[in-house]
This record gives sequence, structure tokens and C-alpha cells, in this order.
Amino acid sequence: MSTQNEPIFGSGEPIRGTDNNTANNANISNNVNSNANANPNAVPQPNNNKPATGSKESAIAAQEAESRVRTEVQKVYDIMQPKVTLEEMETIRRAFEFAYVAHAGQKRRSGDPYIIHPIAVALIIAKEMMLDTDCVCAAFLHDVVEDTSTSINTIEKLFGKTIAFLVKTMTKNKDKNDPYHQVSNFRQMLSSANYDIRAVMVKLADRLHNMRTLGSMPEEKQMKIAGETDFFYAPLANRLGLYPIKSELENLSFRYRCPRDYHKMVYELDCLREKDEKVVDEFISQLQDILKQNGIDATIEVEYRTPVSVRRKMLKSDQDFNHVEGKRFFRIVYPTPSDMSEKAVALRIYSLLSDHFKEKPRSIINYINDPKDNGYQSLHIKLLNPVGQWEEMHISSQRMRRVSRLGLIADRHENNITRWIENLKAIIKDISEHSHEIDFMEGVGASFYNDDIIVFTPNGDSVILPQNSSVLDFAFNIHTDIGRCYRSAIFPSSK
Repeated sequence: MSTQNEPIFGSGEPIRGTDNNTANNANISNNVNSNANANPNAVPQPNNNKPATGSKESAIAAQEAESRVRTEVQKVYDIMQPKVTLEEMETIRRAFEFAYVAHAGQKRRSGDPYIIHPIAVALIIAKEMMLDTDCVCAAFLHDVVEDTSTSINTIEKLFGKTIAFLVKTMTKNKDKNDPYHQVSNFRQMLSSANYDIRAVMVKLADRLHNMRTLGSMPEEKQMKIAGETDFFYAPLANRLGLYPIKSELENLSFRYRCPRDYHKMVYELDCLREKDEKVVDEFISQLQDILKQNGIDATIEVEYRTPVSVRRKMLKSDQDFNHVEGKRFFRIVYPTPSDMSEKAVALRIYSLLSDHFKEKPRSIINYINDPKDNGYQSLHIKLLNPVGQWEEMHISSQRMRRVSRLGLIADRHENNITRWIENLKAIIKDISEHSHEIDFMEGVGASFYNDDIIVFTPNGDSVILPQNSSVLDFAFNIHTDIGRCYRSAIFPSSK
């Protein structure tokens, strides 16, 4: 359902237009290898000749489109240039110019040049995910094989095996004779994590931009894409620890699947934000004064939960908007200490604040000692504010906050990414071996959707399992032989 607030730009497959003004006016670099167009039926070749036909208005529109494209891609260049070598920067520029030529004449459903989409994906990769040269190049090139006559061999010849692998993973199977072609696409993407986790990251960036620009698509397409996103991509982003991306994907999916409920929730959250603005500002000021007086340098900010998150809380607690708790939380972020542990600083902040504000009984959750499976760490507590409202506090170091935003890619050289990949491989292998194509997505979705629980062995070691796991799951997690020999379990008395 369309609304006035929907994004301007469209998404979906390119529309091959007959207007070549954009290509004719392109100022393409000579970096693009001519071998890319050895096939005369391959991508169109731009030239600097003025269009023989066409109105003055179309020429102006083409110039404006060209200017916009160059402005947007320069943002990617500006982000990457300080972080890469001159050789890598040249590769990034070649990848863009090649994609520009390949997509010449193609347009989005919104009427924008199609190249705007690969640029936007590359910008997400560079700015929001902070990934490397290979990923930026793959973002520029990710639709070239699928939507033009360029082959994957050409990509490999020009840009190397690694970039070609990332592009190949992004290239969808469009075999209409295969009733499970969509499932095959998901399986291909997940299986790529065995070789390079970055392929999954690039795909998530692609889906994020498609969701941001879903407004120009037909309503039935909006429902289909939003449903896929909510079922598969948002939980996948959550498992990768990419909380901001997961949250945005869920919220955009909610917007298109339930537009009336979404806009009602947005309105109620806006009213709450305006009504409590003074209370929130005064509470933050009190918190800052307490920490400052005790020599703790920390930033404090309030964050209102997204409409879909609030709606989920309402459904779970069977309460209406006015009575459900947790519509906002306060984030306290302190510098990563060098002379003491992060936990020690977090506990000191907790002690100082709970001395001044009443703490809700049994509200403390220690994710510092026991991080979530996606790497998230923080100390959660609930305090009573001066007007009698329970406020949720998340106490984290700057390092923890960075991991919360970037997930596994924040510590991609540490053991957590190896553990996650091994876990993902085990999930996919188990589902693949014990399900048919039609059950594959249901199994993956269930595995990614579940929140984690923490259980303890008799020795006090913590084990992270999906919510609703059984004793048998726990036994197999400890050791395969224990799971195979399992007969029964005895639970200690709760007295």
C-alpha cells in the first residue's frame, strides 16, 4: 500500500530502456578492459557523441543523471581512499566504470539509472559495514552477470577469483523450470559462508537497499520481498550480530506488510517522545552528573525502539501500547579501559546508579560474562526514574558498542567468527541432510529466529543454545557420545 512517506527510489530488476542519453553522455574512464565487451552482443559501449535525436529536456535530464551518479560514487571513493592502497583504489574505480558501462541504458522501476543501486550497495558496504576493497568491488558488480550478457569468466579475468566468487554468489538462479529456484538461491548464499563470509555481508547490503527503496514496486512485490526479508534476511543479520541492519530490515518489512499498524505505531511513538522529552532530558542530566562527579567519562543517549519491536512486545505481553514496558532504553557507553577490565567499569557504573535510583528486583542481565551467540555484550539493568517509570539501561564499553553495530565483522580476525561459521555450517548441513527443498527454508528460518538461552554444565561451564532446546540438545552439545547414550534427565529441586 502506497503512502506519501514512501521512499522515492524503486527497487527490483532493471528495466531495459531505449533512452541511451545516459550512456551517450557518460564520461567513462579508459580503465575498463576492452576484453569485457569482446562479445558484440554484450554490454553497450558509451561514446562521447551527442545524441542524434532527442529533445533538449532529455539531454538535460541525462546530464543531471550523470552528475548524480558521479556525486554518489564519489562518496564511496572518499570513504575508501584513506583505508586502501593506490592499487586497491584503482581496482575500485575500474569496478565502478565497468558496471557503469554494463548497465548503460538500464533503469530502475522508479526511472533512475540502474547504476544507482550498485553504488548505494557499495556505500552501505563502505560506510555502514566498513568492509574491504573486494566487497566494494563486488557491490558495484553484483548485478552485472545476472542482468547483462557479461559472464562470470570475464569478471574473474578482469578482477580476480575472489571478487568473481562474491559476484557469483550474488547471481540468482532464474530457472523458471526449477520450482525451488528461490530456495536454491538461499542455499547457495548460506553455503558460501564455508569459503568467504563476506558474500553473505554483501547480500545483506543488497537486500537492505532494496528494502529502503521498495516504495515504487507493485504492492504484490512489496509483500513478497518484505515477507522474505522478515523470514530470512533479518534473522540472518541478527545471527551475524548486525543489530542495526537487522532492526531496520524488520521495521521496513513491518511497514510494507502491515502499513496501517506501522503508521499507527509511528504516531504513538512520536507522541510518547514529545510527551516525555522533558522527563528524559532531566533523567539523562542526572545520570551524567552522577558519573561525572565520580570521574567516569561516558556518553548517555536514549533510543526508542522501532515500531515492529514495540509491537512484538505488545503481542508477547498481551498489553496495549500505553501499558507495555520497554518502549525505550538508555545507552551508557564508556571508553574501553586500559588499566582495568570492561566488566569492572560496568559494575562500578551499575553500583553508582543503583545507589541513587531504585533498582527493579531481578532485572540485571549480564551479557558481558555470557555474550549472545552473535557476540553482543552489555550489562542490562532497570532503574526507577524520578517520575516513577522503570527505565532500561544498557551499560557498554566503546568496543562492545562497536561489536553491537558491526557484529562478527568487528572482530573478524578473532575466534568468534570461526565459531559462528562452524555453527552456521553445522546448521546448514543438518537441515540439508534431513529435509527436502520445501523444508529447507523453514528449518533455516527456525534456526535463525530463535533467541539464545544459557544453560550450565555441572562444572559451571556455560552453554549457549537456541530457545526451546531440549535436554537432548544439551547432551549432544556437550558431546556426541553423551547425546547418543542419553536416556533421561534429573532436574534439581527449585526449593
